[in-house]
Amino acid sequence: MNNESSDAKSKPQRRTTKEAIARVRNKAAKAFRERGPRPSLKTRRRYLASYRHMRDTGKSPANYLGSRSTFYAMRAAWTYGVAVDIVATTRALGRPDYPADAEAVRAVLDRLPGLYRDLQAYPPDPDRLNRDKDGFIGEFTRLAPGTSAHPNSKRAGLARLPAGWRDQVVMAAIDAGSKYVLGIAAASTVGCRPRELEMGVEVTAAEDDRLSFLITGAKYKPDLQGQEWRQIRLPVQGIDTQVIRDAVAAAGGTMTIRVPSAKGLGWAVSHFAEKAFPDDDYGISAYSMRHQLGADLKAEGWKRSKIAMALGHLVDRTCGLYGRRYSGTATRQLEVAAASTVRPTTWPRIAQDSQLASSSTPHRPCM
Repeated sequence: MNNESSDAKSKPQRRTTKEAIARVRNKAAKAFRERGPRPSLKTRRRYLASYRHMRDTGKSPANYLGSRSTFYAMRAAWTYGVAVDIVATTRALGRPDYPADAEAVRAVLDRLPGLYRDLQAYPPDPDRLNRDKDGFIGEFTRLAPGTSAHPNSKRAGLARLPAGWRDQVVMAAIDAGSKYVLGIAAASTVGCRPRELEMGVEVTAAEDDRLSFLITGAKYKPDLQGQEWRQIRLPVQGIDTQVIRDAVAAAGGTMTIRVPSAKGLGWAVSHFAEKAFPDDDYGISAYSMRHQLGADLKAEGWKRSKIAMALGHLVDRTCGLYGRRYSGTATRQLEVAAASTVRPTTWPRIAQDSQLASSSTPHRPCM
């Protein structure tokens, strides 16, 4: 008799536990579905990486008000990450037929309310109808020239660096006796890609105290992208060109500058930049020197097609991604030639360039 009464008491308890777990899991699945269609695998990975970064640094989408696009990108990452977190957390309850132990259940129930509050702070808004009142108090900021919502933005952050910063990085490499000195100096001088320096850049010293750089394009694809080769001539001016001139003279008037590794060059530039500018939050890299060349040429008033040629591009549109005019400094009277004519990307430029285009294809110079 006692056994029957104990079974009668335990059965309702098991049913209640099963119902509670099922209810919590259904609520989590509903919250996930309300966030719209499932993103692609690539997008999901990007969302989760951004979400974990915000969690680890104690931030939320409200910390990214530099622009509407940035805010909504982080908002999407946040809501997707929280929804995934809710589903993953409810799984710790176990299945209705096989519930977890009491301690695990308490931990889940303690955490879920906070996750749901994080999710409800940014309700579904696919049309962005309430973008000015979306879970935060404040307004989107308009960034001043030379500033960036992302301190590591190579293009926008150049204006924060002092004039002659490239020479200071080269000097730090010289003081350390680095094997990347000539590679850093070449990147500083002509803005070549790290991969191009890994392939090798031919340098010749002319009688008029000018240096000639012959660069083989690292991103060249016939008739699709990049220049097969480009040649840049410029006078010796600045520490970077002086270092290269001395090395070329010691080699008999011509040499190939080659670095052991493109990644190693990037690490070396960042390392010596930290030594030269220990308080800087910009994050100087090898591509910062490439951006600086673009900014210099824009400040000098170069045409888009010539800037693209100097950077090794096949179309003039891509030069807009490198440097900004207000970040530029005085250039060194560069002369540029390349394997192919740069293609314009607007109708006025197409009409203008079609009249000036030459039918002959330039040959690769002999160094």
